[in-house]
Amino acid sequence: MVDTNLQGPVIIFHLSGIVGCEVLIWVLLTDILWYSMVNMLASLIAFVCFFNHIPNIFADHEMPIIEMQPLEEEV
Repeated sequence: MVDTNLQGPVIIFHLSGIVGCEVLIWVLLTDILWYSMVNMLASLIAFVCFFNHIPNIFADHEMPIIEMQPLEEEV
């Protein structure tokens, strides 16, 4: 058991915990930022490559505008 009356071990214990949490946060933050940058680049490339294709997808689902045609008389 550690003698808790001494301030040295308590300070070292808490300081090492704080440093460990800080390192973990920086590691996770860099991974998240790297993941975000790669995804933004991939999204931008996909948007540029398929820019004309995307509106056509939505246009295919719209109902076509059909004007009334005059009835042809049977002969």
